[in-house]
Amino acid sequence: MTATGRTSITDLGGHGARTLDTVQLKTLALAGVEFRGVRAVVTDLPDGDSVLDGVLGFGLFWKELLTLDYPRHRLIVGAGSLAGAKDEHVVPMRIQSGIPLVQIDVAGVTTEAGIDSGGLGLSIPSSLVERLRFDGGFDTVAFGRTQVSSFALRGAVLDGAVEVAGSEFEEPWLELNPMFAIANIGSGALRDFVVTFDQRSKLVRFSSAGKRHHLVKPRNLANAARLDDLVGTTVTHVY
Repeated sequence: MTATGRTSITDLGGHGARTLDTVQLKTLALAGVEFRGVRAVVTDLPDGDSVLDGVLGFGLFWKELLTLDYPRHRLIVGAGSLAGAKDEHVVPMRIQSGIPLVQIDVAGVTTEAGIDSGGLGLSIPSSLVERLRFDGGFDTVAFGRTQVSSFALRGAVLDGAVEVAGSEFEEPWLELNPMFAIANIGSGALRDFVVTFDQRSKLVRFSSAGKRHHLVKPRNLANAARLDDLVGTTVTHVY
């Protein structure tokens, strides 16, 4: 397949930009929906993601309702809109470089968070540490990775709660991210949720069976043989 252009990819922290070829896919079919004229970035995935043939970007679904049903391990694509929904779990989202962002409350501190279909749990930027209280010390639990950078993840138990779209994590284990200036909601935190994105209305819904959730310290991640989480990658500067 012949390259049709070039693009630069980076992560939410603006680190490690790489310029890569792009190609045009005539069609791409998924979940009963056919996408036409899809621009795709050509890249080798990191070793930990070698079981994948590719990564579907958030922007692919901008005309559709995209639902990630974590409890049932399903991805649903269909028509519809969240506009006008009277539901405390439907909140505004902002899209930056293809990443959906929402406002969350971390023990009384309001901050912006990216919604990450991968990732480990809840992470906050290291810059917030001085404004929060934690129960106990900080431990290194894993090494995070984007397509362009890697970094150690430390964590601790928050003395307080994190509120996301009407749901609450009581005294959760939080990862402290030294690379990104915003928080990150990963798949570990979303395991009880059905998350529906409406990009055209700039709304997202977090549905779950209950309003209170728990996040505990992950086990033995610091000694993992390989990195399995692709987090926080963005695409910029298309030309």
